[in-house]
Amino acid sequence: MRIAAGLLLAALSAPAMAQGLDGVYNGQVQCGPTGGQRVAVGTIRVAVTGATFTYEAQLTGGGVERGSGSVSPPSVSAGGSASGGGVRYDGSYSGQIMPANLWMTGSQVGTFAGGARGDRQCSIGARR
Repeated sequence: MRIAAGLLLAALSAPAMAQGLDGVYNGQVQCGPTGGQRVAVGTIRVAVTGATFTYEAQLTGGGVERGSGSVSPPSVSAGGSASGGGVRYDGSYSGQIMPANLWMTGSQVGTFAGGARGDRQCSIGARR
């Protein structure tokens, strides 16, 4: 009986915790250089609603990355892409979320500003 009550409480707590994370998180993106290019930096906006979120990141060197992800507190994971102006890449990230902030790490693979091809590691930090 105690185990069943504990499982029920845990099942009810996860959605409630996810709702406490709802909101807009704004922050920074930094990606390592690739193919002789400079370190890419930019801004990111993440909108969390329940168990999902969308994001938009604008990096130096052109391109706006848009994507979506899932929230399973405290974990988050996301994927997106950018294209236009000679830029075409796919991004994949994972990390953690708290009521006041989130952070993720991951990689981008494709063609970047100046025609550089390859992959680069990225880190993201944002606050609500």
